[in-house]
Amino acid sequence: VATHGADAKARGVLYAYTDGADNIGRFQLAPLTTEQLEGYGGGDRYGFGGADRLVRGFPVGARADTAWYSYEHGELRWNRVERPDWLR
Repeated sequence: VATHGADAKARGVLYAYTDGADNIGRFQLAPLTTEQLEGYGGGDRYGFGGADRLVRGFPVGARADTAWYSYEHGELRWNRVERPDWLR
């Protein structure tokens, strides 16, 4: 995933892709909720936390703590998670 924006308030749509037997499918990821965007300033990082698990992290607030979310495709939303163990 690669994104670029002029400022933190300009947000685009994120898409994910699936590899099917006959084609590659694209679907839109749900946006973060208003509560999840509290203190959001951009700088998102993405990674894969295993098969079918997309993880997203970004700094929030003045202390630049990192908020971590995992996309739950079956629930069509981002859920708050602890910092993934596989990060260095």
